[in-house]
Amino acid sequence: MSAEERTNDVVDIPGLIQASAYFDHAFYRAQTGLGRDVAEAVHDYLTRGELAGLKPSATFDPAFYLAAYDDVAAAGLNALAHFVEHGAKERRYPSRERLAEDAQMIAERGLFDANGYARQGDDGLDLALTDAEHYLLFGGFQGAWPNADFDSLFYRGVYPDVSATRENPLVHYARIGRREGRFTNGVALHAAVERIKLQFDEAYYRRQNPKLSKNDEDNLPRHYLVRGVLVGLEPAPDFSAAYYRRRYPDLDLIGVEPFGHYVKYGRAEGRQGKPSYKSFYRNGELEFDRSKPTLLIANHEGSRTGAPLVGLALAKAFAATHNVITYLGRDRGLVDPFLESSMLVAIGEGEVSAVDAEFMLQDMRRQFGLNAVLANSVETHAIVKAALQVDLPSVVLVHEFAEYSLPHGKVADVIAAADRAVVPASIVMASAQKELRAYFGAESSNIVVRAQGLLKQDSEPDDTDLSVAEILRVLKPNPNQARRIVLGAGYVQIRKGVDLFVETAREVAKLSDDVCFAWVGDGYDPEHDLGLSIWLRELIERSGLADRVFMFPAQSSLDAFFEVADAFYLPSRLDPYPNVGVDAIALGKPLICFKDSTGLAELIETGKVIGSVVDYCDTTKAAQAIVDQFAAAPPLADANAAFTETLGFEAYVDFLKGELEKAHQVRRIATAARDRIASNGVFDAAFHLGASENNTAEASLTSFVAHASKGLTSADPRPGFSNGLWMATQGSGMPPLTVALDVASRNGDGAPTTHDCRILTGVSARRVPEGGVALHVHMHYPELAKDFLERLKSVKTEIDLFITTTSRTKQIQIQAAFINYRRGRVEVFDGPNLGRDIGPFMTTIGDAVLAGGYAVIGHLHGKKSLAAGGSLGDRWRTYLLDTLLGTPAEIAQIFDMFADDPRLGLVFPEDRHAISWSANRAIAEALADRLSPRPNLPGFPIFPIGNMFWAKPEAVAPLWRAGLQWDEYPAEPAPFDGTILHAVERMLPAICESTGHHWSTLFKRGSGW
Repeated sequence: MSAEERTNDVVDIPGLIQASAYFDHAFYRAQTGLGRDVAEAVHDYLTRGELAGLKPSATFDPAFYLAAYDDVAAAGLNALAHFVEHGAKERRYPSRERLAEDAQMIAERGLFDANGYARQGDDGLDLALTDAEHYLLFGGFQGAWPNADFDSLFYRGVYPDVSATRENPLVHYARIGRREGRFTNGVALHAAVERIKLQFDEAYYRRQNPKLSKNDEDNLPRHYLVRGVLVGLEPAPDFSAAYYRRRYPDLDLIGVEPFGHYVKYGRAEGRQGKPSYKSFYRNGELEFDRSKPTLLIANHEGSRTGAPLVGLALAKAFAATHNVITYLGRDRGLVDPFLESSMLVAIGEGEVSAVDAEFMLQDMRRQFGLNAVLANSVETHAIVKAALQVDLPSVVLVHEFAEYSLPHGKVADVIAAADRAVVPASIVMASAQKELRAYFGAESSNIVVRAQGLLKQDSEPDDTDLSVAEILRVLKPNPNQARRIVLGAGYVQIRKGVDLFVETAREVAKLSDDVCFAWVGDGYDPEHDLGLSIWLRELIERSGLADRVFMFPAQSSLDAFFEVADAFYLPSRLDPYPNVGVDAIALGKPLICFKDSTGLAELIETGKVIGSVVDYCDTTKAAQAIVDQFAAAPPLADANAAFTETLGFEAYVDFLKGELEKAHQVRRIATAARDRIASNGVFDAAFHLGASENNTAEASLTSFVAHASKGLTSADPRPGFSNGLWMATQGSGMPPLTVALDVASRNGDGAPTTHDCRILTGVSARRVPEGGVALHVHMHYPELAKDFLERLKSVKTEIDLFITTTSRTKQIQIQAAFINYRRGRVEVFDGPNLGRDIGPFMTTIGDAVLAGGYAVIGHLHGKKSLAAGGSLGDRWRTYLLDTLLGTPAEIAQIFDMFADDPRLGLVFPEDRHAISWSANRAIAEALADRLSPRPNLPGFPIFPIGNMFWAKPEAVAPLWRAGLQWDEYPAEPAPFDGTILHAVERMLPAICESTGHHWSTLFKRGSGW
């Protein structure tokens, strides 16, 4: 092919190149001096640049590409043009660095045996490839075995999706095949066929209409194992491979074929082959109407308590316009009314797993066209999370405070998963947002405040309910007695404040003789309950209140008690918006409650209803408020009428219908964004999870998009891309539900980045930075000295050590541990236990480092993070040290970076955790005023989380020049956040930039914490 023909070929794809992440205009301009016209630069590269040996970006190496792929070189094609048009889709390697990453990955996962690998021919001789790299480029396509179990030609031959690309078969297996249980050789496949054939139901399999050839017909179990399982076919009525994998992710991690495992082990171990949700189904009394949309209303239980009663009222109201399916987590005696109001009721046997919930929702969608979920309580969190994963719009009604919803983080987790969230009061909103800030570093945009309506009492009181006369015989044994009655109600538990109810009665007794207190609710059992009931009884009796405080069992209706009550007292410690309080308001009863304990307090404080709000849990003031209420003129029967008119349940239902419509819109937008991100391949699921592999990659992406669209990100989506930084720098004016990664990748950024992130591959020229290297290690825990010493022993570069610790005894221990260190000098300083690792770095070692004239200084420490949990602290420390003080080749690569780039001032581990300024911005601004030059602090910081790094001394010298003293650091135990230590950590990249340097993060594939 002539040069002219080659040019005509390639100029047809300049647009692809421009949109690609593999053409960096600024990078190319630096080599050529061309102007700002991108199209001109692309044209120059295609017609002249590549032939002249220029690179289009740091991520694409045309010389490597042509040497690695002789079919491209033989055809005389432009390397980048071929890659963007064909090579990327064929999963060819754009550079030696990407090849090295995969070589490192297969080695770290134990998939490549260098000792047993035999090269064939002289392929890639001029590339100086390692054995693993040679296998990836050549051996895997020539029939070489990378380990004793993996037959490369078999794997490519039996799986057409693998043979259709140039991806190395072992890389495919590592990325996808192992978690799908694919077979690595013919012997293993034959053994699997033999294992399952007796349990394989051929008739059942054929009914699923697989496309079968004559050879397939002769061996249906084999067809299932290599074809059918990959497209969702099932081998028997009692087994679903898709379910088994999702339910037992431990099997995916070890690459087990699911049905074979179930046959041989799983059934005997009690594992489920298929979800059992259909055993929960009970047909309701309403008929399915295909003309109506189908709505699932999820309740954590069926009982005569607050949230389930709201759920029952919702089922009755929505039944007019929807096919209602009700989910009850448990049967607590209120199933029949739900059956009357639903077409189907699914009754669980406890907390359902999110995986079982997913399959249940998918089944409801198949059978009944389910198209939305209304989750009535955060206790239905598994249903909400399942709805997200199966793309069903969801609205969650949050009736709970985050403070008492366990495990902590549950409220934040549910709101992040739901498309819309409704809370009954501002105080509940504040509670939820506080937890969201703690877990996601931001508030969620999908929450709205709307109180539930007044529930109607449709049923007649139960025969066992007490009548007015029976109640008064207890409370007023003397009919002529002028006695006021204070009513309280709810399950007897500490949250409801029943103990405070009794204590308030004791305080009222000091002020008035004519007031008695009646509590109605289950849970009072002093003969058996040692948790609370027995102490309530003793409090009542020992306080002389037996004739003033009365405990009644729960009633199906409180109408009779409200009829005799003069006031309603809500002593709950936390109670968002209790139905019984709303009932009291609707009946015109004065309401007494604590400040900051309930959303109903807002109504009293704003003058919408009558009553009193007193200081939190102050029973003395509550008693005075009750007495004052009774001393005032009796309230009019319709005193709360104006507000009660706003409590219509029909209006509440209409509001929820509007929220469901919004949820449909949210889900459509989020699903489209997720699908675009998946198609672009820009989401790194393993990095996002902080693991070497992520066998739930699709679920992780779905959750990430759901969170990010609400302004929430706890973990970033790929190395070098910070959701928070992108939103801070480019998110202004973006529409609601924007997902930064989606917009960035759609804007032609290809694999988008927000900051420089360099991948550690161990490829290095082993250049030593001129001036030498020093390392500061702060070692509060001298027992970690051995770990540091072992890591340093393998380093080829000489490194002088400056070690700080917090006592003379520890200093002696550390000196003894490093007595045989021979690759540089060792100085150990003792000092006060102040400033953690940052204080010694800023206050102790600065002069010594500057006097030594070092080119590079490292900062590490023996991190344990006991407040975060011992094992977490160990994993965190290991991740940081593995990145900064890993293999000799990786350390050499880091030093190469400084030697090659005079302006590189700071490198630190890339961290998936998205952590903002939190409580540290004001402290950082104050410290910045003391630094020269003054750093410009970013809106969202990317920083060395855990505070370990390598740097040029001049890039961090402003910290030493600031002259911070020991008394400026917080005393131990230092707070978890909001100190000068946390501020400095976040400021380091900005300090580096202020000195004229730039910074980069480092990441090693397959690592994380």
